[in-house]
Order: sequence, then structure tokens, then C-alpha cells
Amino acid sequence: KENTAQNGGAVYVNCGLVEVDQGSLFVSNTASERGGAIYIGSKVEGGANRSGQVDIYNGYIGQGEDSSLANNAKYGGGIFVGESGIVRMLKSEYGSAIVSGNLAEYGAGLYYATNNINTNTSWLGYGEITLCTASIRGGGAYVESGRLDISSEFSINGNSAVEGGGLYICANSIVYLQQGAVVSNNSATNGAGVYLCGTLKLY
Repeated sequence: KENTAQNGGAVYVNCGLVEVDQGSLFVSNTASERGGAIYIGSKVEGGANRSGQVDIYNGYIGQGEDSSLANNAKYGGGIFVGESGIVRMLKSEYGSAIVSGNLAEYGAGLYYATNNINTNTSWLGYGEITLCTASIRGGGAYVESGRLDISSEFSINGNSAVEGGGLYICANSIVYLQQGAVVSNNSATNGAGVYLCGTLKLY
């Protein structure tokens, strides 16, 4: 809570695995650039690329409509994923992943910019991104590059931006949206649900 950094206001992960569960709470964190609460990236070590990975089972990244608890960044108010980083939103006996009430210029809930274009390593499986506000693009999520999979058990709702209230999908990215996934009640000047420049596959 109330941490400040250039990247990764609360947590910076560029190798190894972080598991979030049992109602862990990330609120009121700020990054001047990327990842208000969490930054996920990768690094080369010993000639090999090592990816950072965050698995969120039951955790809260931000907390709803209380703006004093919002995580804030230029890119990725809640979570930023870059390079070959991996994020997975899962569930446990305690609940699922909730990303809510975060603020950013781009990607208030999630900013996704990986080089994982041919693999589905990142997965929004269970939970929701909600009540996040981007002042420019991608209220729920801004997908700059890479592949992102969204399951039927995930929802993106009640977010807002000028463009792409729910999702903003760029030209170098591909989003797989499973039948049953909910993208609803988002608002924007252009593309309230989805603003599409890249590829969106419904299955």
C-alpha cells in the first residue's frame, strides 16, 4: 500500500514466479511509467531468457469506486506485462482475481505488451476487470502486442476510456475471447466494448 516507483509501484517481477492468493490486497500504489501495482517482464541470465510470471488466484488489485485506493500509472494502472512476461488470473477456494478501480492513461486495469504472439501463456481465466478508468485508451485492458486469452469465466465490465472502454487491441496483437466471456457496461467515445486495430478471435 502507498508505494511509489518508476515501474512496478508495489511489485516488480522480471524472473521467477509470484503467486497471489487468500485475499491479498494491492491498493494506493503509483508508478510514474509502468505498472501502478505490478510490473511483469523478463531478463536474460546465463544466455537464457527468464520470464517473470504472476498467478493471481484470489487477490484484489485496487478496490472499486474508492479513488483513494486506486493504483495509478501512465501505462497499466493495475498491472503491466511486457517482454516475455506472463500473467494468469485463476481461482482458488478463497475466490478469484479482481482488478478494480485503477487509473492510467493507457490500460487502466491491464497493459499487455509481450512478444508471446504464438503462445497462450497468459490467461485471464477467472475473475474480472471492473471500474477502471483510462484517460486515453483501454479502460479495462490495452493490448499493445502479443497473444492474450480470455476465458468464458472472465468479465470486463464497467470500465471507461476515450477509446476502447473495455478493450483496446492494437495492430500487433491477437486476443482470443472464449464464448461466454462478458464484455459489458463499458463506456467510451469510440468503441465502448472493444476498439479493434489488431485481431480478435471468438471461439
